Amino acid sequence: SIDKNIQLSLLGLPYEELDVVKEAFKNEFIENYIKLNEDQKSSDQNVMDIIRKNLKYVLKNILQKKPEIKIHLIRK
Repeated sequence: SIDKNIQLSLLGLPYEELDVVKEAFKNEFIENYIKLNEDQKSSDQNVMDIIRKNLKYVLKNILQKKPEIKIHLIRK
């Protein structure tokens, strides 16, 4: 299952855009995550690839920027 408390740290992003990016990312990520089978969901690399792809998509659409992305995946 997905922990709805997804945390993002977006350095250098204006505060007013932070919530918009977080909400758009959560929606995009959840939509793609539920399409994975159980083996794919258990693979950290698969999940990080989806996170990276979705975050780049959201940032490009909202900010028209392609920043460097570092992912730290912590599972409970």
